[in-house]
Amino acid sequence: MPDKFKSFLDTKYFDESIKAERIDKITASKDSISKYRSSVGAMLEPFKLRYKSLFLVALDEVITNIAEHGWKFDIRKRITASFDFRLPFIALVLHDKGIPYDPSKNRAKSPRKQFDKGADGGYGMFILKRVFFKIDYHPDPGTGNTLSLLFSDEKVKIP
Repeated sequence: MPDKFKSFLDTKYFDESIKAERIDKITASKDSISKYRSSVGAMLEPFKLRYKSLFLVALDEVITNIAEHGWKFDIRKRITASFDFRLPFIALVLHDKGIPYDPSKNRAKSPRKQFDKGADGGYGMFILKRVFFKIDYHPDPGTGNTLSLLFSDEKVKIP
């Protein structure tokens, strides 16, 4: 997890009594992604998040994009997901060694127009920026790609 997230999480803003961590390895396949989303949904249940469904949609979107574009759905490849729960915040760090994401390519200028046209794609960053209030991405040819996301129910942006 980036130091700037760690320092944010180590402040007075969260309930120290509600702290947990979880690390998972996800196979870069459609079936694994679906099962993983269900597993995370069950894990989040006790937290009674208002926007749990949006969190899961964003999680599904980003893991699918890593598996599809970074790994071409190669079932031999893995994505590591690390959760750090310090309510009211959830930090999620995803790490893979696939093809790096280039945020300047294939970006939809208007996700709403994409949606209205029924386009298959162009929603990833739009979704992430509304669900996670801090996003940090670092591609590194030597160690791989790291995407760090910070979530809070209070900071979700509903259009």
